[in-house]
Amino acid sequence: MEVAVEGPDLDNVIPLEELVARTRQVIWAAMPAAHEAISALEARCREDGDIPGQHEYILEVSSGVFEDAVERADDEVIATFFTMCENLLEMRSGLIYDNVDDYVAKKLLRHHPQLVERASPHLRELIESH
Repeated sequence: MEVAVEGPDLDNVIPLEELVARTRQVIWAAMPAAHEAISALEARCREDGDIPGQHEYILEVSSGVFEDAVERADDEVIATFFTMCENLLEMRSGLIYDNVDDYVAKKLLRHHPQLVERASPHLRELIESH
């Protein structure tokens, strides 16, 4: 799948480890509500002698923190989630683009179509491509 934003694909410029670190940094900075979930994910991975990948961070936040916020109608967390998605998509990574597509865009269309209009510009563009 092509990256929806202009510019070179970050995946061809930096090593995967750096992409993972940047993904974590973007999520951590944009979503304070996700700090506990991220710390728990990292602890689980450490117990298994592993480290999380960028897809695991995105999945953890979308299936855990975001879904909980939707159930509680927590507009602030939902808004920060969409900001986080925009920040991730602006990284111009094909891997992250695919992860956001699979774990966020398609899920919004299937389970939360009423929230699509609140999505960030790049996320809405991604959703509209389906």
